[in-house]
Amino acid sequence: MCCRYPPLPIRTLLWLMIAIYPGASAWSQTPVFSGSWGAAGNGPGEFNDPHGIVVADSGIVYVADTRNHRIQKFAADGTFISQWGTLGAGDGQLDHPHGIALDGSGNVYVAETGNNRIQKFSSD
Repeated sequence: MCCRYPPLPIRTLLWLMIAIYPGASAWSQTPVFSGSWGAAGNGPGEFNDPHGIVVADSGIVYVADTRNHRIQKFAADGTFISQWGTLGAGDGQLDHPHGIALDGSGNVYVAETGNNRIQKFSSD
């Protein structure tokens, strides 16, 4: 058993979210599709099993492109900006990146399952 307390039923969790955060009731509305980008492949802007995604305050979108062993960087509208990473275990190389996060300075943290580590990159 992973937790000290038994899990709460979904209905109870939703009630708690609405009670704590009044705007949460808007979550019950149907989302409106507003766009997409990418396709299967290994070229710029293409993906092979994308897992992690994070959006910077500036609107820049970073995607952990897991089976292409890289991180891709996009403008808020989906325009490809850059990519980094190649398969490997050296500094700056990636092996199945899954999770991605940013800190307050814009540094990018990447969790790799293949190398069992976290790497830190500048936003450049």
